[in-house]
Amino acid sequence: MLNLASGHPSRDAYDTIGLTEASHRAAEDPAAWSYGPSLGNPQFLAALAPLSPPHPEGHRLIVTSGAQQAVDLALRCLASPGSTVLLPEPIYPAILSICAAAGLHVRRYRVGADDAGHHRQRQEMCFEDFVIAHEFLHLRVPNHGKVFKELLTAHVPRWRDHDKHRPAGNRSGISR
Repeated sequence: MLNLASGHPSRDAYDTIGLTEASHRAAEDPAAWSYGPSLGNPQFLAALAPLSPPHPEGHRLIVTSGAQQAVDLALRCLASPGSTVLLPEPIYPAILSICAAAGLHVRRYRVGADDAGHHRQRQEMCFEDFVIAHEFLHLRVPNHGKVFKELLTAHVPRWRDHDKHRPAGNRSGISR
């Protein structure tokens, strides 16, 4: 795939002979000019599977054409129109457009980058990531059962570290 997102490509950065040959092959194959299977190209997904983190049984890898499509898909799957979503600032304006199109209300939280508080701030961001992932997962899984823990582990591998540092009496209630 030739990605022009970074501006005009340099001829030195791409295999121009390979791209020419691939475009000729694609031009001769009518299937190359239509949408692929809705569940994705099986050979491509099989090649990516060993490179991706494990996912719970019954779940599958989704490949998108870019970050905006991934964010759009995730928001539409996890949040119903009218829901409020938390987004870190600074934020890419296209994400705000995606939220507006999906009928979502945006609540922003500031992420700074000063050197003095970097370590403490990074811990807070990890904890915030844990809390956000935890709550988003409850949109699909109402309890703290096996599937919930597997999904939480897939998204926040060290969630148990964050859970044990919560104030007493304010733990998530997830048994270890």
